[in-house]
Amino acid sequence: MRLDRFFGKYAVTEKPEGFWVSDAETDNGTLGPLISHYGGTAFNRGIYRLHTWTGIDLWSGTVGRAFPALDRQVVIFGQDWQGNQFGWRNVGDPKVLLFQIGSGEVFEIADSIASFHDQELVEHSAEALNERLWHAWVALGGDLPNADQCVGYRIPIYLGGRDQLENLELCDLQVYWGINAQLLQQVRALPPGTPISEVRIVRNPTGS
Repeated sequence: MRLDRFFGKYAVTEKPEGFWVSDAETDNGTLGPLISHYGGTAFNRGIYRLHTWTGIDLWSGTVGRAFPALDRQVVIFGQDWQGNQFGWRNVGDPKVLLFQIGSGEVFEIADSIASFHDQELVEHSAEALNERLWHAWVALGGDLPNADQCVGYRIPIYLGGRDQLENLELCDLQVYWGINAQLLQQVRALPPGTPISEVRIVRNPTGS
């Protein structure tokens, strides 16, 4: 499987050195070949990215710390423009998982790496990548995030923030995850129904 539908919708707009486009005999429907050939690649100006092998190690650990209750045998292979991470759980009931750090939620969204790319990202990109908000951000001249950045929420959704342009800002990806992981840990420790007043995450002028 070459993921023809995915590559028909998503153009390569950033690629690392040594990038190589696979031929018809390469199976890109499994994680290993996909990362070996496209790791570090950004698609459609950064709305979706695949991690390098080094990035997989880094983000598998980072996501595991933010969501400690989940199976640690999840391999984080990619991210979207808002810093949400995609992982592959190939044990028990295999699934592609979406880790939304801004909402503190996790979703099962596909049964395989192939169906995630060729179906979920093609047919359900509005939900999987928050595509509507992405286009609105770009149309208003919002900065495109590089591999170390994301367009995060000023006030996280789990603290009452809204999924709107006014609540977005370009920020450092690891800082964003680090802050939200700490906040989520505190929120999870609260009794159900505990009211939370408005919280604003303050960063320096560079966005880091």
